[in-house]
Amino acid sequence: MKFFIFDSLSRTKKEFVPIDSNKVRIYACGPTVYDYAHIGNARMAVVTDLLVKTLKKKFKNVTFVSNITDIDDKIIDASKKSGVPISKLTSKFHEIYNKEMNVYNTKLEVCSTNPITGWNRDGFCSHRVEDGGKHLVCATMS
Repeated sequence: MKFFIFDSLSRTKKEFVPIDSNKVRIYACGPTVYDYAHIGNARMAVVTDLLVKTLKKKFKNVTFVSNITDIDDKIIDASKKSGVPISKLTSKFHEIYNKEMNVYNTKLEVCSTNPITGWNRDGFCSHRVEDGGKHLVCATMS
């Protein structure tokens, strides 16, 4: 069975053919964790989770990676307004994000990675990308 996806650049449906037929890789930009998740955050989680689940029916090896933005102007402003340190603010909303996205039955889970110690010397997250059927999404300093 062929799999088609909408190509927003050409504005047409095109057959999806992975660059490497043995491994499909997907990246999606994750949330900026300075407040409670909004509908746009949920949309990304639900749509991406559905796409990953669908691709796993057709392809044996599918890897999904995303980021979580834990430092930017919105976070700095929220920290200043609330008087809560950035690390505590982002940790709080990061945890809330995971819980809220689980309500939608997504298999996405954003895992917390210390930007100083959580990365190996090659710059890759030390967490496994797949763990028990969940898609792990490692945090980055964006």
